[in-house]
Amino acid sequence: MSNSVNVALDCKVYPEGKVDSKYRVQTGNRLLSAMTDGRNFYGEILSLRAWMSQLARRRALEQERPYLIGIQKQHYERQKRILTVTRYVAVLLAIGVAVVLFGNYRSQVHQRVKMRERFAADLHDE
Repeated sequence: MSNSVNVALDCKVYPEGKVDSKYRVQTGNRLLSAMTDGRNFYGEILSLRAWMSQLARRRALEQERPYLIGIQKQHYERQKRILTVTRYVAVLLAIGVAVVLFGNYRSQVHQRVKMRERFAADLHDE
């Protein structure tokens, strides 16, 4: 690279390697001509300016990461507290429903007992 330009682009390179049936020099699994085509395994080779700007962006994001992790922990703690309160409310609600149902059952039993006593008194009087 010179002045953000790939000066080796499309230049022939002749290092040691083996030649395949189409007379192309290969090293390992890649063609040797791939060394100067301006690409790498991940796409186009970046210019120095683009690479440096992306490197600076990564550094800024890495510095911001602990702050974001702290905020995330705060949200998780708040969520835990809300879930705990919700559990307590659900338990209290279940207990309240059970008390109401039991009270309703007791009042029905009490009404039946009174009705039986009244019928017994009426039968006794007659």
